[in-house]
Amino acid sequence: MNTRVASIRVRTILFISLWACCMGVAVAASFPRTTVPIAYPISSPYYPVILRGAQLAPLLGENRAQIVAYVFHKGRLTTIPFQIDRRDAHGQLLLDDAMPASLVRAPQFTAQDVCVFMAADVGERASVPGTTEIGKTVELELRDPKSAQRGWVYLVVSATVPVAANVPGYVQYLAAQDALQSATYRLGFSHGMPMLAQSLQWFDPHLNAYGTNMIDIMKIRHYGRFLRGFSFRRGVEDYRSALVGTRSGPVRVIRRTENSIRVVLGFRSPTITVDYIGYAHAILADIRLDVPFRNDWFFSDLVSVTTWDGNDSPDYPLSRVYSRSLPEGFTIDGHMNEAKRRFNASGDGAFALVNRYGTLLVTMDFAAGEPIQRAVYLVDDRSALDPPETIPGQFGNIGADPGHRRR
Repeated sequence: MNTRVASIRVRTILFISLWACCMGVAVAASFPRTTVPIAYPISSPYYPVILRGAQLAPLLGENRAQIVAYVFHKGRLTTIPFQIDRRDAHGQLLLDDAMPASLVRAPQFTAQDVCVFMAADVGERASVPGTTEIGKTVELELRDPKSAQRGWVYLVVSATVPVAANVPGYVQYLAAQDALQSATYRLGFSHGMPMLAQSLQWFDPHLNAYGTNMIDIMKIRHYGRFLRGFSFRRGVEDYRSALVGTRSGPVRVIRRTENSIRVVLGFRSPTITVDYIGYAHAILADIRLDVPFRNDWFFSDLVSVTTWDGNDSPDYPLSRVYSRSLPEGFTIDGHMNEAKRRFNASGDGAFALVNRYGTLLVTMDFAAGEPIQRAVYLVDDRSALDPPETIPGQFGNIGADPGHRRR
């Protein structure tokens, strides 16, 4: 049997809903351009638009530092937050402090690069070409494949220092606190176990401040068999974790940790890379495990559950959960009921947590070909303990069962 590299990628996208207005510099509206039509879901303003360089052939070879994004609104073009991130040959995003010297010296926009902006920022189509030219321009015509909604963004190669450099960013990384922060949330991480989120605070516009931590604890559970004989149950306490770097831009911040878990008999897992990617309205956890052997050679009956256990306090906002199978929703109140049991049995791959501060959307995306089942997960029971943690009860302990691998 040929050895192959097994790659597991789990993307959990947490979307925090608050509209953000773009700011920028207005310029003339008429110019010649090359149109590139792209099918992309843009109906929800909370999603980022991520385009590969290979989709933007007219810009290949241009200086990426001179590429600026504009949108057209009410007769004027305005700059929007926009960034270009670089990737290695395996598609992994490159960090600011870990950029190979050969790439630092190469300013050209390549097919491996990715352009990122927010769906909320797409605009109308600009007026017909005229005599005013602001630089080589690529007109992106974005069409949502489900709703047929259309929107336009203009990528311009500026001959001078891009005016977009002064456009305020949507998210920032706070190094001293090890936290991702936008105008709607602050997500803080554990200093002792940096792969774990330990606080989620919503921005309260009435107080003009970030509120109470909504998380008691983040939980990770792994169950399975090793060499088809040794059963194991592992959790957070079995991990080693280290923060290895960040990549900051006006649209998103990438924060990377490298981790491993004790399995059995002193055997540890290969390195598990976890990228937390913060957007204005979203947090994406991108988990990648690359091993030089087939997982089923050593492991079977693998089950993994990742959740956030809510803080059962008077400050916790009244929250409801919705999913495809339960459009009527249910309330997080510390008591299980029939609707919540149906939620766990639904097989849905996504859910929305809604409260007065906004909407938290959670979805999962797996690498093609992985035999993994998608499943939502909830324990809402104040009386239910979950050793080894000593925090009483499970209040809206909600998240994802990122898959079962049964071989």
